[in-house]
Amino acid sequence: MGWRTVIIDSRCIGGLKGLNDNSIAFIEEGNRIELNKDGIVVIDYFFLSQYEKPILSKLYKSIEKMNGNDPNVIEDIQSIYKHFDSLLSSVTDYYNIDFEVDVPTALGEYLKFASLKPQNGFDYGEEGVINFISLIAHLKLYKIIVLVNAKSFFTTDQIEEIFKTCCYNGQTAFFLDNCETEERFTNEIKIVVDEDYYDVLYRS
Repeated sequence: MGWRTVIIDSRCIGGLKGLNDNSIAFIEEGNRIELNKDGIVVIDYFFLSQYEKPILSKLYKSIEKMNGNDPNVIEDIQSIYKHFDSLLSSVTDYYNIDFEVDVPTALGEYLKFASLKPQNGFDYGEEGVINFISLIAHLKLYKIIVLVNAKSFFTTDQIEEIFKTCCYNGQTAFFLDNCETEERFTNEIKIVVDEDYYDVLYRS
């Protein structure tokens, strides 16, 4: 039975000046994780556009390293984004591009045209977030995912589903609410998930 828990190193709280401050550190299973070393995704539904460009840039570069003529790559992405095939079809038709799996293709370019990107909570809800997190996990882009102000858009049950998805993917998830710095760490709901049975074990 595997449990994933995330503890905040309280010694770093005093150095916090903003959400992207590299002085913040996570302690996961006794190991210190530096944000500037291991990478981070911050999805703030109030200010998503601030983070979208660097996230997408890394996302597309990772995808472009894949071999576009490998049908397994397409299948993997289709399994995450169920509507990817229709997006790809509409893009190739509109731009008059011939897409064949037996021809090497810069897959990232197709995804740019198709506007495959993180969707905000207003329009796409829980499923959009889970899809994006799953794609990040598949491409091994980030070890830590921080969702900022998610509690303003999702219910506790929805947040648990997002958290369980991260645990299933082997990612560390943390939720920061829009409050004072000290409260941001002390008043968080801590959720422990049983990875084997994919269920919530403990909530405080």
